Amino acid sequence: MKAPRLGIAAALLLALGLLLLVSASVGGVFVDRMVARTLTRQAIAEVQGRAVAVARDLIAEQRASTGRSLSEDLADIATGTTYALLTDARGRFELSKGPAPPTMPAGGWAAGPPQGWFSYGGVPYVYASQDVPVEGAVWRLIVVRREAGLSRVMLVLGRILLLGGALLALMLLVGVLTAVRAITRPLDALRAFAERVAGASGEAGPAPPADSGLSEVDALAGAFREMLARLEAGRERERQFASDVAHALRTPLQVISGYLTTLARRGQEDEALRRQALATLRREVAGMGALIQRLLTLSQVSIDAPLALAPVDVDALLQETLPALRDSCPEHELVLRAGAAARACGDAALLAEVVRILVENADAYATSGGTVRVETASGGDWVEVAVTNPGPPLSAEVVPHLFERFQRGGRPAASGHVGLGLAIADRLVRRMGGAWRIDSAGGEVTFALRLLREGGGVE
Repeated sequence: MKAPRLGIAAALLLALGLLLLVSASVGGVFVDRMVARTLTRQAIAEVQGRAVAVARDLIAEQRASTGRSLSEDLADIATGTTYALLTDARGRFELSKGPAPPTMPAGGWAAGPPQGWFSYGGVPYVYASQDVPVEGAVWRLIVVRREAGLSRVMLVLGRILLLGGALLALMLLVGVLTAVRAITRPLDALRAFAERVAGASGEAGPAPPADSGLSEVDALAGAFREMLARLEAGRERERQFASDVAHALRTPLQVISGYLTTLARRGQEDEALRRQALATLRREVAGMGALIQRLLTLSQVSIDAPLALAPVDVDALLQETLPALRDSCPEHELVLRAGAAARACGDAALLAEVVRILVENADAYATSGGTVRVETASGGDWVEVAVTNPGPPLSAEVVPHLFERFQRGGRPAASGHVGLGLAIADRLVRRMGGAWRIDSAGGEVTFALRLLREGGGVE
């Protein structure tokens, strides 16, 4: 997954790089200008204060008649990088002291604002002016100072911004690569998992991890694990169905093969044998058809899809299906005793199939001459349907395996039952949220299913 990873990283780096470039440019310019304006205003304020103080001193000295000239006073002002200029009210030059700046403001000293700054060669100059009424006239005093320190500060600031941008870019690169790695590592696992599932072998292998730290990726991994569970359940159902078919059809196919061999050898000579063999073959073929239908039913009810339950009038359902139930109990008398007087939460078709299977099972295992009873009752939160037949108690070895496939309770295969009925009934009852009550005392065996009563709840 190198190419997709590089693609994600390149896209993220490009997008975040452009964002960083715009942010750094705007932010750098803003910071640079803000600092420059702050420092320049501070310098102008200092120069303006200096000009006011000098003007005050000049006025005081002239009034005191110390005998000092304006030139001497200006010389005291113009020290270091400070330049002092004296003009008349019209802006004509009168006197100056100190290092003169290489240029002047765009509007000149007279027409320009009373204070401000200008730049030459990258070095800023700040100035301020003040009127000075001395010697019977009004002069304008202009103080100019070269701010070499300010230029150095701005240079250092620019370097700091450049270094900060480089560090930010490096941190961004590391963060993007870390994020890409954190995202693509679980995605690599998901991709490998999907390839294993789609491979020819069909072996999915280990499920993808669920602790990537990214909720979206973890949710996707959870969906993959759920898909894996469903696939494995489907494969298990397929394997179980194939095993069931092979197991269930082995005996009837052996019987059919044996009778066909007998017919081929002696069928033309013995009319009675031929009739018996044909009757057996018809019975076995019909039994195979019913067996295959039950196998299909068992495979279908194994699916864990949600089942929509609805209120079922149990007594009315049994009265309606009583003729079909009697057909499923040809060897014994069938008696229905309805007394539930309550509706159960279930599925009418599935419930009728469960009762039919129980009646058929009771008819197969009931003692000769006995009666099979179907009874309903309700109490508490449950509605119960019980099918009872006379017979010996169930052994302790058989009870735990009653609902497993191909369990016949110790009866031989010639009974015509291959042990799928109770397995199907158990799946149907569990899909309806029901439970079993098994009793085999007093010479009777009872299989009772319990469904939740309408409006009831399980405590």
